[in-house]
Amino acid sequence: MPYAEAGGKNTFEVAEILEEKYSLMQTFVDLHGVDISNAVEKRMAAMVERTFAGGSSADTLAMLVAPLSGVEQKFRVYLDTEEMAGVVGGVPTVAAQMGINSRKKRIYRGKDKTKWGERRPSFIDTGLFRNNFRCWVDSQS
Repeated sequence: MPYAEAGGKNTFEVAEILEEKYSLMQTFVDLHGVDISNAVEKRMAAMVERTFAGGSSADTLAMLVAPLSGVEQKFRVYLDTEEMAGVVGGVPTVAAQMGINSRKKRIYRGKDKTKWGERRPSFIDTGLFRNNFRCWVDSQS
């Protein structure tokens, strides 16, 4: 999904920028690595069971590339609750503290431009990054 306010960058490019600046995904892995490993382990075990039960290779491949929705949901909660606040430098972000909201025509409350919006979680401005996060098992990893 392209971001209009980010010069047309897509969510992948924005994610790369956020990772470079804040290590968002690495911090998520550091905090939730066991849960991620368990989800991948369950997926791989189900693939092996399906293969031994005579499942088609297409079904097994589909399981390999299917999203790990539990991990995706855990990442969204991680963003919503700002688990990285105080763990990652610069979080909460100034924009989040000021309540800057790119979805609104005016980023200020009031005509005098002295009042900002309500505090929001960091990295959840338009919702594109949060809502488009995907996690899957990659056979080359």
